[in-house]
Amino acid sequence: MINRAAQQTRQNRPDRGVHVFALLGLALLLVVPGYALSRLAPWIDWRFLVGAPIALSLVTYFGYRTDKRRAEAGEWRIPESTLHMAEFLGGWPGAFLAQRKFRHKISKTSYQVVFWMIVMTHKGCRLKNRKLRATPKQTKDENGRGLIERFT
Repeated sequence: MINRAAQQTRQNRPDRGVHVFALLGLALLLVVPGYALSRLAPWIDWRFLVGAPIALSLVTYFGYRTDKRRAEAGEWRIPESTLHMAEFLGGWPGAFLAQRKFRHKISKTSYQVVFWMIVMTHKGCRLKNRKLRATPKQTKDENGRGLIERFT
């Protein structure tokens, strides 16, 4: 049963859309991960490379929406660790949009610190591996023995 105060609050509040600057920020945050995923295209089907991050983002987005609605209704909430795990698994773009759309978890500093650490971890992994090329180069090891494959 929905709390009457929460119901009135929901009715009186203006529609919250995602601001243009939030979408621009998200696009900029997705440049490096998008490039890194495009480098995997020779080995992994492009439908998976595009579909998996979108699916994870949708699941995370709706997790935030559900948590916000439950918070307003005074019901049982989704644990923060579950939301963070969804972000870590790749749903951080959906979390980014949901935070702005629903104004959920934005003012909680401890939550935001972990969220942005997850985002930077994703970006850092992509930046570290950006030197990977589509074709390996075979070279000799340090002692001149045998061939090893290196990505250059």
